[in-house]
Amino acid sequence: MHIKYTSKTIILFSTLLFLSSNASTKPLSEICKTEPISECLINEAEKLINKINDDERKKINQAIIATTWSTVGSNDKAIKLINDIGDISDISNAFARASILGDMSLVYARNGNQEKSKILGKEASKETIRIADHFDRAVILFGIAYNQIESGNLKQAKLITDSMTAMVRFVSQPEAQLLLVSSTAWLHAKLKNDTAANSVLNGIENGLSTMVTNLPKVAAYSYYGAALGLVGNQEKSDTAISEAKLIIRNINSPAEQLTALTILLDAENELNDKKKQAESIQHIINIIDLTQDPESKIWALTVAAIASSST
Repeated sequence: MHIKYTSKTIILFSTLLFLSSNASTKPLSEICKTEPISECLINEAEKLINKINDDERKKINQAIIATTWSTVGSNDKAIKLINDIGDISDISNAFARASILGDMSLVYARNGNQEKSKILGKEASKETIRIADHFDRAVILFGIAYNQIESGNLKQAKLITDSMTAMVRFVSQPEAQLLLVSSTAWLHAKLKNDTAANSVLNGIENGLSTMVTNLPKVAAYSYYGAALGLVGNQEKSDTAISEAKLIIRNINSPAEQLTALTILLDAENELNDKKKQAESIQHIINIIDLTQDPESKIWALTVAAIASSST
């Protein structure tokens, strides 16, 4: 997880430069007036792919967009993007290979090819063994496990969730530990293992308030809230989501705020609270043009597209 700290002066100057250079560009709210919002958001995400210079990062984001097309029901577009990625054996980075394979697994499951989905899910998990950093490995395993649940590959998802639980003790940074534990709580809850989920949730409640870094704190509260909602504790879930929103309101950097909003909306999509989803979608649309990082914008657009397809 990359967290940027920028002074208010630099943020303001960069924003003014960006607005000046893009004065003739239509804002996203105008672009997406004439077509279904979810399709428009994904199309805008696709346009940003060519602004990514690194080929491996480009393929990671193509796979993310492919899973989004499949989530909103456009499997043909999803498969086309996966085919465009091509052979990933020449990708040198294990994190990238694991990420892409995990996303491909979900696309094939939604396209009706369960057997290929299972194979790709297992390959994705094996690739993570080559990731030396325990936190980085756990982050990508979370994404793979989530996709395996969505793909119906529950046995594989449970194995990954259990391995993440065991991995937490190898992560020394307290905030990173809390983030990983809240992630496993979400997975346990999504797997309908309420006993394990509640055990994890009870163990981290007091620790969340001690976190000081914005993005990990937003993520931990969001994942904690998602897990609580899935196990039926609506009151505590609402409180956790509200806490995440409060942190976001106090973030001054548009780029950091966009990432935080995307994290929050990702959790809100799990809870399917249409009012909260709509508020976060609108907030993302309002600020997305204030940042220039294509990958952050792609992630925000795809998560917002999934939310808008359900609202």
